[in-house]
Parts: sequence; structure tokens; C-alpha cells
Amino acid sequence: MNAGRALLSDPARYRILMIPSRHAQVHIDHDTAMKYSAFYRGVAYISQSIAGLPWEVLRQTPDKTERLTRHQLWYTLRTRANPEMSAFAFKETIIAHAITHGNGFAEIEFDEGGRPLYFWLITPDRVQVKRDPETNEIYYEISNFTAPATILPPWKMFHLHGLGFDGLTGYSLITMASRSLGLSIAAEMYGEDFFANGAVSTGYLQHPKSLGDEAYTRLKDQMQEKAMFGRKWRPMVLEEGMEWKGIALNARDSQMLETRQFQVSDIARWLGLPPHKLADLTRSTYSNIESQSIEVVNDAFMPWIYRMEQEANYKCFTGRERGVITKMNVRGLLRGDDMSRAAYYQIMRNIGVYSTNTILRLEDMDPVGPEGDELLVQLNQTTLKRLVSGDVNKTPKPSAPGQVPGAPAGPETSQVKQNYAGLVQDAFRRILKREQGRFDQVKHKDQADLAAWREEFLPEQRNYMVQTIRPIFYSLAAMLDPAANVLDAQTTNILEAATTAHIVESRRILEDLATDPRGEFEIEARAKREADNLLERFVIAIVQRRTQ
Repeated sequence: MNAGRALLSDPARYRILMIPSRHAQVHIDHDTAMKYSAFYRGVAYISQSIAGLPWEVLRQTPDKTERLTRHQLWYTLRTRANPEMSAFAFKETIIAHAITHGNGFAEIEFDEGGRPLYFWLITPDRVQVKRDPETNEIYYEISNFTAPATILPPWKMFHLHGLGFDGLTGYSLITMASRSLGLSIAAEMYGEDFFANGAVSTGYLQHPKSLGDEAYTRLKDQMQEKAMFGRKWRPMVLEEGMEWKGIALNARDSQMLETRQFQVSDIARWLGLPPHKLADLTRSTYSNIESQSIEVVNDAFMPWIYRMEQEANYKCFTGRERGVITKMNVRGLLRGDDMSRAAYYQIMRNIGVYSTNTILRLEDMDPVGPEGDELLVQLNQTTLKRLVSGDVNKTPKPSAPGQVPGAPAGPETSQVKQNYAGLVQDAFRRILKREQGRFDQVKHKDQADLAAWREEFLPEQRNYMVQTIRPIFYSLAAMLDPAANVLDAQTTNILEAATTAHIVESRRILEDLATDPRGEFEIEARAKREADNLLERFVIAIVQRRTQ
């Protein structure tokens, strides 16, 4: 045995065959089960539906949830699980393994910094979960065919399993449902044999007396010819008054159609799916299909989604990545239903949760600008506190038109600040995206070339930043203090200090990315933080100047 990497399977050569069980005179193993259309459709439906969901990496804090699009795991979970397999194919296959065999396995390959880089799928027929009698710890033994077995510790194995006896491994659905599968396949084989025989049941030939030798020989030759060459539609010649007597039940008497129809519902029950998802619409109506489609998410999808999220959260993040989790976005299930998606967006927008730009981003469309970030609520809504206190119809009266009580003369400061917040954030967002785009063009270079590039790029970036934000704050100063309408020494120093601080932090980030290109810029979070800080300091300075 060895503790290195597990050998990759060769699809053309290797496969460990399991000893099949036998029910209804049918051998049941993975191959025969997956050849049954209802079972294949159910496994494919669950695995493909979940595999198509966006799997996101998030950082959660008490104030907000941030999508870490530059995290290495984001690329692995959403685009490429490993150089040989797309993220969709990986998720689809490991879920199918977990459903059919009870367990799905993938070796986690980490980079030198201890971050997950790739997931390498391992077929469940090669893996045994064992416990070390000395250390009492779980380990995974992977068969490498003719080579020695590989031993992997739990932290290097992504193990997705379903319901099981000990909580460590899952029941094989093919084994548990082998009787149902055997009956289903047997009914299918019976129908195949029935129609292969020309829809004629088994029977016998009745002769009024005894059959002569010549007649017997001719009859035997006829029957052998039909049996060998499948000439089932050519009539037989019965001599000497012989008659055909059928002794087996026909397809109707044996309820072949009813049995096959029931078995589809039985397989759907094993998989936790409503029958209409397996194309059985016998008892479905327009009204109950909608409710069953909602139930399938909770009954069939969410248990597997929870298992995948929790396994990834436990094994894919280091101790210093506190608050970082993975989450599958079930909104992806609405992608094919325009009406449901539109109704959902309308409700979320009306209660002030989604802005126009938020909806556009979810639809992979360009935002309309800062004005699209405004949240809308209905005018006839209020808070419970105001309702109880009787202040529903009371509104504070300003000292003068457009002025907050106690504030110096001039426009309402908070309103102006709110109007400019989106504009300033958008400016910082463009500045950061420019830095990211320029770095992506040169990140393949060596350390010396990257250092020379930084010394050339950062002064140029500083000038670009000044040209980008200075006109905005000229306009803001004129709006807050129309009498002065200029940037004085104090406000100019505030802009210079913000520009210097930005370039210093960008230098540090670019130096870190030079050693680890899989790092992240965190554009949205940084743009909001720097924009809010600068806007706050600038507005305070203008208000102080206005009161002097």
C-alpha cells in the first residue's frame, strides 16, 4: 500500500465487476439497472438538475454576504473540476454514483498553499472505507488494479453518501431496490419475448390419434426452421387433424401493461420523485403537477445539496478562511421558467430586496447605471413601531426647504451624499477592474518582469484614478457648497490621501498575486469600502467649510 495519489482509471481497460444479485430470474447490477428506462431517467434527472445549479463560494459576515468570484474554488466548482472533466460532468457523475452505489468519491488535490485545486473522481467500486484499529481513525483504501492500493486520509477525500446504517457510508440503492428492479426488468423482458414470438403464447399440438413418423419428422423440421430463423409470420402446416392449444396466459391476462406501469411508480418512490418526472402522467393533472414540481426540490434535491455543501465547507477551506462557505443557488431551477422567474423578481423588487441592477445581473445582463441600484418600496407600508406609537402620519418638518433641521444652509447633505454614493462606487469599481484586467494580461510573466511592470503601471494608474474621481468630487463640492464651488486645500488633500492609500494597497495586492495568481481582487467589497470612506471624509470637510 502507499499513501500517494490514487491511479486514474482507464475507461477502456479497467473496471471492477460486482457480483450481481438475482431477483425474478434477473441478475441485478449497475449495468442492468441503468438499462431500465425509468431508473436511468430518475438518476439522470436528479444528478443533472443539481449539477446545473450555480455552486458559489461566499464570505458571510453579520452585515453582508460577498461572492468570492476570484477564489480558486469558484473556478473549480463552476467551470473545471480537473483538467479532464468539467464541473458539470463531475457533479453529475458523483451524484449518480452516490444515488446508485450509495457513495460517491473524489480525491481532493491541494496546491502548495493548502487550497483545493482539483477534484479527481474515483469510481465507488474501487474504494473501501475502513477504520485504523490503532488510531481509531477513518481512512480510504483505493484499489489501483495491478498496482498497490492507495491510502487516503479523510481530509483528502470528498465523500458524498446517502442514507446509511452507520452514517459513514450509504446504502446502495441498486441493492436495496433490487427486487423492484428485478420485477421491472422481468416484465420488460416478458414483453420483449412475447412480441418476439409474434404475440403468440406457448402451447401444445393436439392430435386426434397418434402422429405418424413421416408427419412427426416434417412437423419437427418446420418448428426447428421457425425457431432458428425467426420466421414467425409464416403459417405452420398441421397434418392429420392436429390442433393448436394455448396453455400460457396472454399479455392482457398477465396484466403486463399494468405491471409495467406500476413499476415506474415504484422506481419513482425509491428515488423520491413524483411519477411525472419519469414521464408517467397517468394520475397527473395541471394543478397537481405544479405542486409536485415544488415538492421534488425539497424531497429529491435538497438532501443531496445539503450533503454536497457541508462536505465542501468542511474539507475545502483552511482555518484562516473563517466565514467562507459554498452554497448552491437553487434559483437556477427557475432558469427554464420565464413566468415563475419574472414573478419572483417582481415580488423581491416590490419589497425592497432586489434592485433593478440586481435583477439584471442575475439575468447575466448589463446594469443600467447607479440609478438602477435604488431600492423601491410601496408608499402605503410602514413599520410596526410607528403604527403602535401613532406616528404613521407624522413626518419631520425641515427648518427650510431642502434643509435638515440643525444643518447649515444649503442642500440636504444626506440626500446629496446618497445620490453620489453609487456614482463614486462605480468609479472605484472601474479603477479596480482596470487593475485586474491589466494584471491578467501579464500574470504569466516571471517575478522580475512583474516587478518592472508594477513600477511602470502604478504611476499611470494613479493618474487614471485622479482623472476618474476628481470631476465627480468637483461636482459634489459645487452641489454641497454652491457659494464656494471649488476644491480647497483640505478637500484636495483628502483626495490625494485616498489616491495614495489606494495605490499602496493595490501594490501589496499585486505583489501577493505575483506569487499566487489564484488570489482575488475582491472588487465589489473594496470598491464600496474605499468609496464610502472617501465620500464620508469629503462630505464632512465640505459641511465644516460651509459652516465657517
